[in-house]
Parts: sequence; structure tokens; C-alpha cells
Amino acid sequence: MPAFFAKMTAIIGIIAAILIIFPGPVAEAGFFDRIGDIYNAPDKINEIERQYSEANEALAKQLEQTLQAVEDSEQKQQELVELNKRLIAQNESLQAEIERLQRQKELLKQKAVYTGVIAAVLIAAYIVSVRVWRYMAWRRHQNAGRRGISG
Repeated sequence: MPAFFAKMTAIIGIIAAILIIFPGPVAEAGFFDRIGDIYNAPDKINEIERQYSEANEALAKQLEQTLQAVEDSEQKQQELVELNKRLIAQNESLQAEIERLQRQKELLKQKAVYTGVIAAVLIAAYIVSVRVWRYMAWRRHQNAGRRGISG
């Protein structure tokens, strides 16, 4: 491992020496370049102001679009709240209608049971009355048979 670090150190040293010996191009601004920059400064300022104005207009347009989107979403939310209220009222009325129909169905079932019970009682009473009538007729017939035709 120490040999590896020694080799790396040597390579880094050689690269540093090459960079020191052969420096890159130096930017030198002469007197005329500086004066030209001073005279071109208003053009650069105008360009920066134009970019600033464009950016400001873009931001204002974006702000306007965002505000419009917020207004639209608030209006949509209000519409949805109203729709929700109407649906809740409709749901309550439908629930009341369902309860009324269920009560009516129960009453109808109750009436059907009562009608069935009454019909069964009437049939039973008819059967009993027929039996009683037949018994009474039989008794009369037997009593008439004992007395004879003369009575």
C-alpha cells in the first residue's frame, strides 16, 4: 500500500508541475476593451431591462391565470356544495318515502293476515253451523219417526 500512495503522489506532482509550467490563456482586458465595455453598458442594461420586463409580464400573466384558476375552483366547489346539499335533501326525502312504503307494506301484510283469519273463522263457523243444522234435522227426523205419522 505505501508504494501505491507514493506512485499516486508522484503522478499528482507531475501533473501540478505541468500545469504550472504551461498555464492557460490569460484574459487581459486592455484600455480600449474597457472603454468599449463602458460604452456597451447601456445596451447591456437595456437588454437586462427588456428581459426583466418580459419576465415580469410572464409572471403577471401567470399570476392572473392562477387567480382565474382559483376563482374557477372556488366556483366549482360552491356548485358542488350546492349539489351536495340538494342531494342530501333528496336522500332524506327518499328515505322518508322508503319508510312510509315499508309501513304501508306492513299494514298491507297485517290486513292480509286479518282477512285470512276472518275467512278461516267464517269457514269454521259455516262448517259448525252446517253440522249443527244436520244434527238438529236428524234429531227432528228421529223424533218424528217415534211419534209416527199421526203425530
